[in-house]
Amino acid sequence: MSNDDEMRAIADGQRTIADKIRALAAADHARADIARVLQRSYQQVRNVLEQDKVRAKASKPASGVADTPATYETEADEAFKAKYPPTIRLEVGRNAIVTLPDDQIEAMGWRRGGVVIAEVREDGLLLLSSRAAGQRVQAMAREALPAQAFEDSWADALIADRQREAAAEEDE
Repeated sequence: MSNDDEMRAIADGQRTIADKIRALAAADHARADIARVLQRSYQQVRNVLEQDKVRAKASKPASGVADTPATYETEADEAFKAKYPPTIRLEVGRNAIVTLPDDQIEAMGWRRGGVVIAEVREDGLLLLSSRAAGQRVQAMAREALPAQAFEDSWADALIADRQREAAAEEDE
């Protein structure tokens, strides 16, 4: 089998011209040979391969920010993790949609179509599950209300009030 026949065999397994160009380039064929065998211009072959490089470069994470959290081993590992929690890189789409990685959604116990609460902070957003947001509201209430409000159960206080009212009606 000649080199041209080998190249045609590789190309025949692909659907589009761009896929044929990529497959032949992956098989280490020269751009000029690819253009000749596919009967395309050298410029078209170059454009496909160069555009792939641009796309690959654009999809790489920004320097210093990993797609997955880094793992650190220190003596005070828990204190370190509390002070510096893992950071992930998220992209904002054209429609201002931020997509979270599936593994993070699963790790947080969230589900697609569910509700997530965002706490606005000076340096960004903190995403909270509904449960965590509820716990924050409870903590805020404890801070804002007097301590006596939490000493007795509100349900117990309501029942006691109803019993006193019932007793007062019976006495009348």
